[in-house]
Amino acid sequence: MYMMITTREFEQNLHTTIHRPSRCQFVGIPWLKDLHDKCFRLIVSILDSYQYLSIKIIQMAANLNQWKLVEVTAEYLAPMYHHLRNSSEFDALDEHLIEIIRAASVQFSQRNGHLL
Repeated sequence: MYMMITTREFEQNLHTTIHRPSRCQFVGIPWLKDLHDKCFRLIVSILDSYQYLSIKIIQMAANLNQWKLVEVTAEYLAPMYHHLRNSSEFDALDEHLIEIIRAASVQFSQRNGHLL
């Protein structure tokens, strides 16, 4: 059965999924490491399917000090950097995140348009 959720509910679920790894990374329990890895892979699959959520994901990840996720999300945003730079989407990001995305864009260009 297909269930519709609101954008707000989706954002809350996404925040929980991103936040869970940040709570687990300091605990040395093996099954929490597995949970961390599964949450990370889930978020990356969301990036694969819904690139328009990348701005929201990079903001949440930075707020929760999930820098590995920030870097991966920046890679997904790299091909769109020039378009995003000229749009209002970057208005919500701080300069540090914009610089991370810009650097990823430069690397993307140097790899002839191939993601890592």
